[in-house]
Parts: sequence; C-alpha cells; structure tokens
Amino acid sequence: MSILPHEESIIQGHHSFGIHRRALVTDFWGEEQFQDIHNNPTVDTWTPATHILGSLWRKLPFGRTLSPEQYNNIVDSFTNLVEDAHEQLLYWHTAGPLATREGVPLVDGLVLFANVDYLWFYHIAPIQQHIKDCIL
Repeated sequence: MSILPHEESIIQGHHSFGIHRRALVTDFWGEEQFQDIHNNPTVDTWTPATHILGSLWRKLPFGRTLSPEQYNNIVDSFTNLVEDAHEQLLYWHTAGPLATREGVPLVDGLVLFANVDYLWFYHIAPIQQHIKDCIL
C-alpha cells in the first residue's frame, strides 16, 4: 500500500515539527508553570500526563473548603477557567509525546475527580465528634 503524496507531506511535516517541539515548548511553557497532580492527595487522576498548568490548577478548588463568596467567585471566573483549559490543551497538542511517557497515547482531555477519601479522612475525621454533638 503506497502513501499518497499529500499524506506523505503531512507525515514529513509532523517529523520536521518534532525537531523544534522541545524548543517551542520550553519557550512558551517553563517547567515552573506546571503543577504535578500525580501525588496530590486531593485529586484522583488516571491520565498519564499529570502536569497541568499552575494557572488552571489554582482555579480548581480541590482540597479546599469554600465559603459561599469563594464559590461565587469561582463560578464567576468560569470564562478564565475555560481560557486556561484551552491553553492546557494547546500545550498538550504542541508538546505531543513530550507530555506523556513513551508508548502512552497523546492526551486530548482532562478529567479530574475530587478524592472523597481526602474529604472524609482529612476534613471530617478531626471534627467527627463535633458533628455528632451538633446533630444530637
């Protein structure tokens, strides 16, 4: 099966871009701009790429108890959250294989879940008796 000339030029372009990929990623996103969420106890993640932009991470309220005002501020800033999520996807698409371990498919989305163990064992457990006293 032969490759069509158009497909061949796309493959050559992809390989040529790979030469400049690391420099481009380094120029736009320094390592200090990322948060490694792999070992963070407040989040469960199953994605092989566990580095997300710090600006996106700071807007996500994992591991924090929010006041009504803080909650409203997060909801009001969803536009900024979307912009940071777009930048995260741009990083993943630009970085390509640099963003994941070898042999792992490229990342095309981010799904984070609150780690409920963190809530029950770190927030609730220390005040368990107080909660019981208030209920009874």
